[in-house]
Amino acid sequence: APIAGFNFQSNCGLLSVNFNDTSLVDGGTINSWNWNFGDNNTSIIQNPTHTYSTTGTYTVILEVSTSNGCKDTVSSLVNLSQSVLAEFIPKGGNYNVNEMISFTNQSTGASNYQWTFSDGSAIETIANPQHAFSTPGTYSVTLIASNGSGCIDTIAYVFEIKTSGYTVPTAFTPNGDGLNDGFSVIGGPFSYYELRVFNEWGNQIFISSSQGDKWDGTYKGTPQPAGTYIYIFNGKIVNGDDVKLKGEVNIVR
Repeated sequence: APIAGFNFQSNCGLLSVNFNDTSLVDGGTINSWNWNFGDNNTSIIQNPTHTYSTTGTYTVILEVSTSNGCKDTVSSLVNLSQSVLAEFIPKGGNYNVNEMISFTNQSTGASNYQWTFSDGSAIETIANPQHAFSTPGTYSVTLIASNGSGCIDTIAYVFEIKTSGYTVPTAFTPNGDGLNDGFSVIGGPFSYYELRVFNEWGNQIFISSSQGDKWDGTYKGTPQPAGTYIYIFNGKIVNGDDVKLKGEVNIVR
């Protein structure tokens, strides 16, 4: 009796599959191949190529017969997946030291993500990470996107981090999702840092002497309502420049 077997080769995003017969028989000759591709299509050639109409998982069956009428059957799952295209924004650019950069994943066909930052920080595996570079220089950010079928794509962009400078967000969303949850003056680096926040009645509800200590939108542990608040900032950048700022920041809930 023969021992039926086959392998196949498929490419991510392509619906055409090459099937290769690997059946064996001892003391006889295989002279018949009957393929069922799992989508109501068949073939009787030994090593067929079949093009499916859509992605999905198909059960492919091969039955082989010898010249004396002995038969064997084997089946295998063929998983056809759409291709993966890795993409994210921002696509590089100029930013300040310690400025938090929010990355928005725009990949298609992917379910797994691996972010690498060339400053040696830990690899991120969430879809939309945030990252700040602590020293000036040129850095690359690389995203590897993949899916459960092993399809993979990679994209990388270059970021220029400036020695000094600052920016102040106009709003933040303290909802605990890990994105834009706190308010601080971004940039620097600062050798002196003092940030104060006041409510609409002029009461000071937050003060910080550290850039890492962000206002989380609470006062004495109580979440403050959505609306406009006043901030006053006094600082000194490491290059010696004094920074004195006053403005409004909005809590969005």
